Amino acid sequence: MQAAINAYPHVAALNGLLIVGFFLGLIFFGIATLRAGLLPRQTGIFMAIGSPLYMVGGALGQLVFEALWSVAVIGALAIGLGLVWAGYSLWSSKETLVLQPAG
Repeated sequence: MQAAINAYPHVAALNGLLIVGFFLGLIFFGIATLRAGLLPRQTGIFMAIGSPLYMVGGALGQLVFEALWSVAVIGALAIGLGLVWAGYSLWSSKETLVLQPAG
């Protein structure tokens, strides 16, 4: 495995950048969900908090101590719960949301 990473370092660097970008996007999406106020607040909180937990837990679980993978699992559960909650609240909503153009 190490030989494959050494053979294609630019691919490994791009994969790392994409992973960090994905989880930063989840953090920003959670914050935007909180600020918009169209969904329950807990959905944005779960997404914004779960994403760094997942990143930090995954990195520490690989580099420091395997038991810290539980932090990554808790983060993944928080992200999933936030997304499921947001989807359910949109799906079960009886009212129709009409957005007005700005300006």
